[in-house]
Amino acid sequence: MPNLPVTVDYDFYQAMAKAVSEEFADSYLSGAELYRGVLLPRTHIAWERLKDNAAAMGVIRSHGVKLKEPPYFTADAMTQLQGRTA
Repeated sequence: MPNLPVTVDYDFYQAMAKAVSEEFADSYLSGAELYRGVLLPRTHIAWERLKDNAAAMGVIRSHGVKLKEPPYFTADAMTQLQGRTA
């Protein structure tokens, strides 16, 4: 049972939990987006852990999914975010 919100297809989450571990799936899939065969993790750390884990990449490939690197946060993005909350 997931401890964090599942933001990808539950079948994909379960496959990742079975192949690697439930803790791994919780940590690196929570907040991720899976849309039209592209997995966009929420953070760079999640992206790195997924791409560096052979079992995780096996799940990704077996589901016909491409792993996409998330964009880096920039000072401009933080300024824009702060402007929205002011």
